Amino acid sequence: MTEEITSDELGAFLYIDREPFSIVYHGPMDSAELARKRELQWLTEGRNVVGTGHPYLMFRCQKT
Repeated sequence: MTEEITSDELGAFLYIDREPFSIVYHGPMDSAELARKRELQWLTEGRNVVGTGHPYLMFRCQKT
């Protein structure tokens, strides 16, 4: 059996949003080439990181 350990300090996993994601949209009105192809184009940019925090917070083992 595992129990969640709560703490106000460093957690078991970290998620850091380094650069927020953004979406750039190009359509037939913006590009003659896309109008000829009859296509749309979405470009996304952004960076995030997921890492480990304190290893003892992931699982807690107790002798029963």
